[in-house]
Amino acid sequence: MLRYCLTGLIIFFCLTAFADDRIQQLLQIVSQDKKDARQVDAMCELAENFAASETEKALEYARKAEKLAKQIGYLQGRAKAFEVLGTIYAFQQQKHDDAAEYFTEAYNIYHQIYQSGKLNKQVLYDFITKKIIPAYQLIANKSEEDLPRRTKRAIKIYKNLQGEFTPVLAEIAALREQELRKKDTKLDSAQSIIESKKNELLSKEEELKRKEAELQTKNQQLSTNKKQQFQLARLNIKLGDSLRRSSDSLKSTMDSLNQLAAHLKVTTETLMLHEIRLQQAALKALEEKNRNMILEEEKRKQQRVIYFSLAALGVVMLFGFMMFRNYRIQKQLNKQLTEQRNELAQKNAEIEMQKEEIMAQNQNIMRQNAQIEAQRDKIHAKNQQILAGLNYASRIQSSMLPPVERIRQSIPEFFVFYKPRDVVGGDFYWFGQIGEGVNKQLILAAADCTGHGVPGGFMSIIGNKLLDEIIYIRNIHSPEKILNELHKGINKSLRQDETHNSDGMDIAICVIQPYQQQILVACAKNPVIYIQNEELREIKGDKLPIGGAVTEPRNYTLHTINITQPAMVYMFSDGLQDQFGGPEGKKFMLRNLRNKLVAICDKPIQEQYDAIATTMKKWMEGYGTSYKQTDDMMLLGFRVGGSPSVS
Repeated sequence: MLRYCLTGLIIFFCLTAFADDRIQQLLQIVSQDKKDARQVDAMCELAENFAASETEKALEYARKAEKLAKQIGYLQGRAKAFEVLGTIYAFQQQKHDDAAEYFTEAYNIYHQIYQSGKLNKQVLYDFITKKIIPAYQLIANKSEEDLPRRTKRAIKIYKNLQGEFTPVLAEIAALREQELRKKDTKLDSAQSIIESKKNELLSKEEELKRKEAELQTKNQQLSTNKKQQFQLARLNIKLGDSLRRSSDSLKSTMDSLNQLAAHLKVTTETLMLHEIRLQQAALKALEEKNRNMILEEEKRKQQRVIYFSLAALGVVMLFGFMMFRNYRIQKQLNKQLTEQRNELAQKNAEIEMQKEEIMAQNQNIMRQNAQIEAQRDKIHAKNQQILAGLNYASRIQSSMLPPVERIRQSIPEFFVFYKPRDVVGGDFYWFGQIGEGVNKQLILAAADCTGHGVPGGFMSIIGNKLLDEIIYIRNIHSPEKILNELHKGINKSLRQDETHNSDGMDIAICVIQPYQQQILVACAKNPVIYIQNEELREIKGDKLPIGGAVTEPRNYTLHTINITQPAMVYMFSDGLQDQFGGPEGKKFMLRNLRNKLVAICDKPIQEQYDAIATTMKKWMEGYGTSYKQTDDMMLLGFRVGGSPSVS
């Protein structure tokens, strides 16, 4: 624990020292005599660093930066200085009027540079979403009766400013959407590469298993060959012992024969001399006869010597043949043993080569796995960044929609079923109250913008701000005229006469006049259904959407609903009726929606909401197959008329 604390303190002091070094570097740049853009950027950065701790010093640096940027003609530096001044006044000093004026100056310069193509769209986008919109939200949600006049003036400036940068945000959103589509394409290609790599790895793993099986078989053969080699070695040892014993026996036999031959020779010479002496001494007369007998005896002796010699020679030849035969057998065995040794050495070399190949393949597989892991981590990080941006956009869109509690203050029996397909949706609803007393009018709108996700979300922001302008600023309250002016505003905001852009929205507007006991209705493609006296009636929308390539003014039909008798009114987008599901995987269809509304129209408002939510959940998930949501879903329902039900 102490080690972790010491590590944290060391990191803290290192960061503090680094920040102090950075401030010293910036002060050194500011103190130079040369007046250039680097000094402007340095003073802006110093102002941002001192904003939280030394506000007056931060304001002084920001004003000097603006003055120097103006002298040297550095537009982006001047815009940055105005941005820093607005940030300090908005978030540190709570002077919203001054902050709004400085933000307006900064926005005008940024927008001018952006239009000339010399400013990265991300700079302008961050300035709008991270500075202007958060500063506006600090005061926009407060009750205007409690705000001072300077703050009310700031709100007005912010509203005018939002009207200007809404088209810019739409343009940036289109570019961001293109970038996201390119990233999705890259992600798809990366995923296909990963799948192919996985297949290659699986095939290589199978080949590796096959190689391991072959290696085990060869090891078994090698152990068998080693056993045979051991048996041959034992046989060789036995043959060597036999040959040595045969050689020793043959040598002793030859020695005995040589001794016998020498002994026979000595004996023969002795006998011959003795017989000669006897013949000379006893019988000289019988010399001739004895000579013949001696010759015969010599012949017989010579024959006996020859027989003995032949026998010895036969024994020697027999032993020589046996030695030669054993030599040939030993030579053949040695040759076989040498061949088996060479074959084993060759197989061992092949096994070593296969081991090296398998090790190289394993290393290659490990490298590929590391690459795949790195690619997966990059994809996960990019997905997290995209999801964080979408969640921030969802919070902005949610703050734009009017709270249900606020609507119920004017229409107690009201509910809204709102379920975007993605994090950000293209459907939105709008509510406003105009006039007081007998002139009071309650205006409700339900719109379905082109597309869904981020493009639909930006279209919903544009539509919401245009309705604010048409109804509150330009004081147009008749529903068919509101639709016509909304069509003009979309054309102008998206420059559809130049770009031929076809984006727009389908929308229905209801103007409730409680004291006149009537509802004025105008619809652009989206219908309105109301149930009165147990009878369902439907006001079909004009087949003229808001916005689109055709930019001419349009005349929308005005309808009137008499609410002297209570009526249950429903406004909705096409997301519910187009949702796939059910036992056959078909669309929900408008017919089923009408039947459901007839079945629940007499129930309390909360039970109607629960019934709609349960029905759609069961339609998408309750029949054995889970279906994805195909579009944004929105349904508004309210009960008015008869006894006073609108406060």
